Amino acid sequence: MSDTNALNSKSYYVLFVDDEEKTRKAFTRLFQDEFKILLAGDGAEGFEVFMERQDEIGVIITDQKMPRETGVQFLAKVAAVDEDVVRILSTAYAELDAAVAGVNEGGIYRYVTKPWDVPELEITLRRAMELFSLRKQQASHDSTGSLDVDSVLLNQRVTGLAFSQAAASETDRPHGIRAGAIFLAMLGWQGLGEGGEVDWVARYQTQSKFFRTVFRESAATLESQGTLDWSRPAPPSAAIQAAAIGCDGITLKAGGSDSTVWPGPAPLLAEALRPLMVAFSNMLSQLPGGSCEIRTNFNTVDFHFSGFPLKNGQLILATDPDSTPVLASLLQACLQVEASGGHLSILRSGEGLAIRLGFEENSTEEEVGLAAVKQLTAMGQ
Repeated sequence: MSDTNALNSKSYYVLFVDDEEKTRKAFTRLFQDEFKILLAGDGAEGFEVFMERQDEIGVIITDQKMPRETGVQFLAKVAAVDEDVVRILSTAYAELDAAVAGVNEGGIYRYVTKPWDVPELEITLRRAMELFSLRKQQASHDSTGSLDVDSVLLNQRVTGLAFSQAAASETDRPHGIRAGAIFLAMLGWQGLGEGGEVDWVARYQTQSKFFRTVFRESAATLESQGTLDWSRPAPPSAAIQAAAIGCDGITLKAGGSDSTVWPGPAPLLAEALRPLMVAFSNMLSQLPGGSCEIRTNFNTVDFHFSGFPLKNGQLILATDPDSTPVLASLLQACLQVEASGGHLSILRSGEGLAIRLGFEENSTEEEVGLAAVKQLTAMGQ
């Protein structure tokens, strides 16, 4: 998996095709800092650009409704020349049925609807570039096939399905869904065990059993834990410092902003956060040289990992069978934090990405749950 991250977002171009000049300008303005961009005004021009710079283009995103030919028709021509280029269709809701009916014709990776959800579109483009990287790596490997792109993608889908089924059957509490969403986002939707020929039915059953077991075993703990109270506030840094005592590889950076508070009392808050600190420490113990620096940032704290990649929404973690207890403790810790009213998210930082933890007095479970599930859905496409 680490090979995937060797390709940064500017290794290859994104070709954007749309007949509206203002839309092309908007796309450039939104994404030029993250991607190298080529532009074309319709399918004919787009195909000319593609043929001229084929070896430099990794992702194509095109409007569906354009003069002379549709986006699907344009992408079908591209697919006939190079199947590795990742193809995305941008379409209005009114054109959705026609676009869906024609996706096979152009081998479309995904379609996005207008108006764009900009953060989601950025994640989609990043995932598309990752997929292109995998395809290029697979093409460069010898006939032994040490990298199987189809298996990587299918593994993501199987893991997501196993989690969804387990969550639906074992928990009726919203925090179970949103905490699990962040857990999967941290793992990059990796499976539990790799290597050799994969029996996907057995893989699904193994993963489903894993998620069901964690949800079931966590229920008693979540029901019995104390309730944090905003009328008894505690400083985040103090709670984190107490929770991280004895956790190797984790340090709290001094001098951070700690101007607001989390619900307390402090000993109960530290108790709620302790499993997360232990889970991170156990995870780092499996990744030699890994470390985690905690930085307070007003009413949130950010966990910045080093010593192993944390890029594009993926916390790279060993996924052999021996790591299953570590994965279980990480998921249980996420569940406990969310049940206490905290919320976790993935964010970009100078090092790549980090994990953010916060408590908001007026934030509802529904709002936080929706944001987490939406983030997971975007990352899993």
